[in-house]
Amino acid sequence: MIFTLCASDYDGCQTARTDLQIGSPEAGPKIAAIASIVETCRRLAINLRAYLGDVLPKLGQWPIHRVGELTPTAWQAAQAQKS
Repeated sequence: MIFTLCASDYDGCQTARTDLQIGSPEAGPKIAAIASIVETCRRLAINLRAYLGDVLPKLGQWPIHRVGELTPTAWQAAQAQKS
């Protein structure tokens, strides 16, 4: 199965296309979610290792109604408030 991920550059003028071959149809949405987080961190200039190192250990006990606080944008704002 082939999934296509499209991402525009910073000024939105060009679109790059990347085809990924995924072994399982169930894996596609999971891969897309991970790619989305990685790309969002890149565009916001967030250190991906710092973000994932902080967020991933919290996922097991984090309340579902507060999951929005763990998005890259919200995480970056919380980090800015800490400093």
